[in-house]
Amino acid sequence: MTKLKLSELLDRWHALAEIPVNENEETVVPFMDFAAEIPRATIFEWFEEQHACFSAGNAMQGNFATIFDKKFRVSIEIETDLRNALQELEANGVDASEVGGSYLEEVSREEIGYALDEAKIKLLKGFTEGNDAREYGECRYSFEVEEVQTTTPISPEHLQDAINEHLESAVALVLKHMDDYGLKEEDNQGLAIVNRIQDVMKAVNGIEAAHIKTDKTVPVIISVTAREGAELDEDDETIPGRYLIRVPGNIPEEHLAAAALDAFHDKIPIGVLDDFDIVTTDGRSGEEIFDHASTGGYEWSHLNLDVDWLDAAPEDDPLMGSAGTSSPAMR
Repeated sequence: MTKLKLSELLDRWHALAEIPVNENEETVVPFMDFAAEIPRATIFEWFEEQHACFSAGNAMQGNFATIFDKKFRVSIEIETDLRNALQELEANGVDASEVGGSYLEEVSREEIGYALDEAKIKLLKGFTEGNDAREYGECRYSFEVEEVQTTTPISPEHLQDAINEHLESAVALVLKHMDDYGLKEEDNQGLAIVNRIQDVMKAVNGIEAAHIKTDKTVPVIISVTAREGAELDEDDETIPGRYLIRVPGNIPEEHLAAAALDAFHDKIPIGVLDDFDIVTTDGRSGEEIFDHASTGGYEWSHLNLDVDWLDAAPEDDPLMGSAGTSSPAMR
C-alpha cells in the first residue's frame, strides 16, 4: 500500500463514504489499492491502523467525522473606558484641557494590548470570561469559544420558519404604521405591500428539500446490458457497462432513480433503447431502486449531473475502476 500523508488519508477517508457497496457491504468498485468486492469493514480497519483519528466503529454507523473536521469560532469583545485615565491625570495635577485625542488613542491601544494578553492567558487555561483593570483606565473583555457545526442539514421547515418570522414582523410593522397614522387603503400603498409580502410567504411555504443546495451526494449505479440476441447499432456497441451518478443528497428517496436516469439519458445517447436492459441501484445499499414517479419528461435534467463510466473514471477519482474498453460517447 502506498504510504500517504495524514492529510491525504483524510481526503480518501471522506471519499470512502461515497463508495457504493453491495448487499454484503462489499465495495463494488476498486478503491485506492483495494480491489472491488472487499468488505468495507476491512478498509475501515486499515484506516484505523494508520491513525487514531479514524474510527471503524463510527464509520460502520455512517459517521466519518474525525477530530480534524471540527472547526472553532473564537469571539472576543473588548470595551475600553478611559475615564480612569482622566482621573489619574487630574490626580497628578495635569490640566484636562491639555489632554488630546491622540493621547487617548494611545492609551486605548495600550489597554487593548493588555486585555488581549490577559485574554490569551485565560483562554489557554480554559476560562470563558474575565475583566481587567489597569493603571491608565479600565478595559473589560469577554470571549467565547464555540464549535462550528458544519454538517447539520438545513430542513425546509427550519428555513420556512426563519423566513416567515421575518416576513410576519414586516407585515406587523406596515400595519402598525397604517394604524398609527390613520391611513386607509385608498390613502397609501400599505395594503399593497402587505399583499406582496403574503405572496412571498406562500412561495416560502412551498420550499421543498430539493430546493436547498447541498454538497452531500448519494451514489447511484446504472448497469446497462445488451439483451440476448440484440444486434447492437454500431454507435451503441460501447454502451454496456456500469455508470456512476452522484445525486444530490436532498433529492427525496423515491426520486433518486428518476434523477439518475434523467442524467444518464441526457448524457448517454442510445440509438435503440429496446436493445438494452437498464438496472438502477442505490450505491449505499446495493439494492435496486425504481423510478416511481417519472413523467417521462426529463424532470431532473436541470440538475446537470455528471455521469461517470466506472471503467473509465479519471485516475484521481476514488471510484475509479480498472481501465477496460473504450468509454461510450457522452454529450
